Amino acid sequence: ALEKMLNQLVDSREQAELLIASALQPLDVNADEAATEDPSKSAKRGKRGQRKVCAAKGGRKTSRRAESSEESDGENVPESVPQVRPSRRAKIAALEKT
Repeated sequence: ALEKMLNQLVDSREQAELLIASALQPLDVNADEAATEDPSKSAKRGKRGQRKVCAAKGGRKTSRRAESSEESDGENVPESVPQVRPSRRAKIAALEKT
């Protein structure tokens, strides 16, 4: 389950970088570097800030699942997959397009 979440986070990060690269030309270099890197390497190494974000998201998801499973008496079924939110950089890029 953790590997699946990490893979989703890496995929969403790569999509966000591609979005930014298409919106802003100077950032093309970063997208190319990310594309040439092995996905498993980038997942393990990553940027310092990125690692913190992964840990924070993972912690939030597990705590949210634990709370909902304790509170529900069979009536309230928790969502199987929480909504994936776009990154701040992706939002900024989308805003700059308009």
